[in-house]
Amino acid sequence: MAYHADWKIGDTFVHPFLQDSAKKAGLLGMLALFRKVGEYEDRSGRLIQLVYVTLCPEDAIPQTEAELASLGLLRVMEHGEKWDYLCQICFKSKKDEESWGLNRIGCFPYAGSPPDAAEEIPDLSMPLFGRRKNTDVPGFENQISLFFRQHGIWKPTER
Repeated sequence: MAYHADWKIGDTFVHPFLQDSAKKAGLLGMLALFRKVGEYEDRSGRLIQLVYVTLCPEDAIPQTEAELASLGLLRVMEHGEKWDYLCQICFKSKKDEESWGLNRIGCFPYAGSPPDAAEEIPDLSMPLFGRRKNTDVPGFENQISLFFRQHGIWKPTER
């Protein structure tokens, strides 16, 4: 039986940046925030968490949906005039989920989505990767740092 993480729509988790790629992107001292916006089950029965990602300083963790929404969202990939924001997280086991080093900060189901989002196709969204063998740092830090350097953050003031 495939592992199913017990995440609800709106559950939001934080993770501090730990590696050099974050430093190069100017993200040391920042947190990655993951907000669940959906889920789907793949062909093998694995539950895939669909998340939006954003960033905030370590001393400014959002306490409300309005605060979370004001942070904007990480742009993942450009599609003409639109953007992909949706990412996938899949855990193989409870131990795998714990290895991501995520801390739940609350549930914010109504924090919104960007008006310039491309059509969201869950199984084509960007997968994020956890810890690889022989490393203590999760792969998603490199991915998020790269997306940030390449595309930046959409802010709610950009209409």
